[in-house]
Amino acid sequence: MNSPEKVDIVFLRPLLPHISKYSGYENFNKKLKDENIEYMEIFGQKSLKRYDLLKRFHFTKRNKNRAKKIGPYYNVFSYLAEMEALKTAVRNGAKIIHNTSLEDNHGFLGAYREKYKFHLISTPHQPVSWWKFTNKNTDCIKDLDLLIALGKQEKDYFENIIPGRVRLIYHGVDTAFFKIMRPIESRPCRLLFVGNWLRDLHFLEMVISKVLKVSKDVLVDIVNAQTDLSNPVFKLCKYPQVTLHRHISDVNLLNLYNDSRLLFLPLIDATANNSLLEASACGVPIVTSDLPTVREYTDNSFAYYYNCHKTCADYIVELIKDDLQLKRQSLSATNFMTNNFSLEKIAHQHANIYKEFI
Repeated sequence: MNSPEKVDIVFLRPLLPHISKYSGYENFNKKLKDENIEYMEIFGQKSLKRYDLLKRFHFTKRNKNRAKKIGPYYNVFSYLAEMEALKTAVRNGAKIIHNTSLEDNHGFLGAYREKYKFHLISTPHQPVSWWKFTNKNTDCIKDLDLLIALGKQEKDYFENIIPGRVRLIYHGVDTAFFKIMRPIESRPCRLLFVGNWLRDLHFLEMVISKVLKVSKDVLVDIVNAQTDLSNPVFKLCKYPQVTLHRHISDVNLLNLYNDSRLLFLPLIDATANNSLLEASACGVPIVTSDLPTVREYTDNSFAYYYNCHKTCADYIVELIKDDLQLKRQSLSATNFMTNNFSLEKIAHQHANIYKEFI
């Protein structure tokens, strides 16, 4: 019988419909082997076929009650995923379990650190406003050896909970996949919106309506999965220039970025944002909300931070047809992503931290 494969890290990852092969925080781990770090991945999923280290069935009434106490997003399947990660770490001799989505999957693993001699790291993805509003219990965060924050505001917030155990590493983007494939000056006058979570859809509807009323030749692509008729996006579907996309592939999303002259991304709040990073890597200038973490991931050489709907609409109408200005901003955007947020750079920063515990 073959002995288990030895690894340094077990990643506990969520299964999210908007995260795929080229998109999402965890993609940096594809570059970890270049840093001589071996890893395995466990995915949180709705499955009851999971057993603990003693081959006992995890799904019990007691476990279900424990899971309910953690808060939003954590459920009995999160608990099962944690136990599967624990079992894998013990079997394969991992020194680290990195839970890459604290809100979804972190609950009880910290109770097993000392017994099974592993280090526990986790990464939150929601902004400070979400933590305040949901009043999520933070007791289990104190079980972490380290928390990796994706923005300065989040780092400061968690530093107050676990002083000295918080580091800042930014979210990366796969610049080998998300890249300029078509010069921006040769793209049609298309405005792109992407996403669901914490998007300011009322502001989106207000601004796009203004743009389309004064500029009939601007086309708008909206990637949004919500189907409720109360969604403000529904109001925009009356315009013939608007095309709605749902559940598209990575390649189709890449093509949309490369067919667009601007990404319009109104946000209620944010930490790292996949759409912002991916569009910028494809050379699409950004029109977005003025938020602290958004500014950490952008630069005013290619991003416009609006103040109100009127100036926002005016800016879009003016810039979307300005080939010279768009070309300058497009090159600035892709260079900024490559220089600051490439997977190689982000993986190296994570590797330096992991090596402190391995």
